[in-house]
Amino acid sequence: MVRPGLPVHSIAELIDHAKTHRVLYGSAGVGNTLHLAAALFCAKAGIEMEHVPFRGAAPIMTALLAGTVDLTFASPTAANFVTSGQLRAIGFTGKKPLPELPDVRPIRDTLPSFDIEGSWEGWLAPAKTPPDIIAKLDGAIRAVLKEAAVGDAIVRAGYEPSDMSPAEFAAFLHAEADRYAQAVKAAKIEPQ
Repeated sequence: MVRPGLPVHSIAELIDHAKTHRVLYGSAGVGNTLHLAAALFCAKAGIEMEHVPFRGAAPIMTALLAGTVDLTFASPTAANFVTSGQLRAIGFTGKKPLPELPDVRPIRDTLPSFDIEGSWEGWLAPAKTPPDIIAKLDGAIRAVLKEAAVGDAIVRAGYEPSDMSPAEFAAFLHAEADRYAQAVKAAKIEPQ
């Protein structure tokens, strides 16, 4: 999302703008997923933007509305700022547009090397949980996710229910760890 006065309306325009102008992006603190998504975006786009960390999402929205930062990578729950006309969305980290914002194209349409899924939720169990217990939990979770009210609530929150098996989810987690390791390196975050 970008502040209304920023003269960009697409990811391509943002990349061009950032090559010749100072761009400030806000996140809810150093090392959170939205900070890392922006850092990885900069690395993949070959641009530099200046990170401004905040203490939570609400202060970022206030700063965007006031024009003290230029943009943020926000969760889908912030879409109401776009639908109300207060902020402008120029890209989405998912593979396809959000139902609430069908005209906002995925970032990967412009920058194919940018491969971040955005926010996701999952269930984890202790590493030595017996396979039969994992299977039972998986079945119960799948049953709940198939309930219309649950599925509708997930979609309204800006997420898309997935049908990953426990093994597929484990592989996804490993890939996410690798992806975010690249983002930490791009953001030049050092362990404290």
